Amino acid sequence: MRGRKRFPASTVTGEGMTLPEGAKASGSPRVSVVMAVYNDIRFLDQAVESVLSQTLSDFEFIIVDDGSDHAAMFAGLPKRDSRIRIVRMPENGGAAAAANAGIAVARSPIIARIDADDIYEPDCLQKLVAALDADPEIGIAGSTITFMREDGELIRVQPMPQTDLEVRWTILFHCPSFHPGSAFRKVLFDKVGGYHVNERVSHDHYLWHDMLPHCRAMNLAEPLLRYRINTQGLTVTNSANNPRARTHAIRE
Repeated sequence: MRGRKRFPASTVTGEGMTLPEGAKASGSPRVSVVMAVYNDIRFLDQAVESVLSQTLSDFEFIIVDDGSDHAAMFAGLPKRDSRIRIVRMPENGGAAAAANAGIAVARSPIIARIDADDIYEPDCLQKLVAALDADPEIGIAGSTITFMREDGELIRVQPMPQTDLEVRWTILFHCPSFHPGSAFRKVLFDKVGGYHVNERVSHDHYLWHDMLPHCRAMNLAEPLLRYRINTQGLTVTNSANNPRARTHAIRE
């Protein structure tokens, strides 16, 4: 399959446990939240707290340390909350490969994504999961988002295409759902082979494109995520790499 490769062996740790790659503990949380992090941890505490403060409390929180220089700090995070599990990558493989590794050990049939510099609104998980529960044919549920500056100052609300038809039309021109602040069904993720690891920035756009033949998609009108314009983030640091050229294969 295009752009696929096996990610390196990883280790999963939670409070008082160590699991090999792919292992699953007993029980199934309502949703698995997956975050991939490298060396920019300036906003990590805010992002983590926004997950731990969700109104829906039945989740596991898988944080993937993508070969960072902060292994000891990540290893200590499960002490903060027993729902946190750490996946340690042996080397930096990029956000897509790290997310693949985190989702591989997720125990829930629903995956929610958040980046290490963004903030969930308190009811984000509750409303995304409810949207998927309401219609079994919906495989991808996203939301309107609120842009914020690096210092957290809110800029504007960004509406997103709400209906399945609008999502399918939008994907020809732009990514139709913001990756953080979206949730999707793990069975579909596995069916299409996960993220394209050679797409450093547009792996979410390609994932939605791969999944849409197998499901319907939607975005909620309510803003459920604060999206940080981060000067050290993937989107900004790769802005010279023409985003339209990156996704030309989708239009083809």
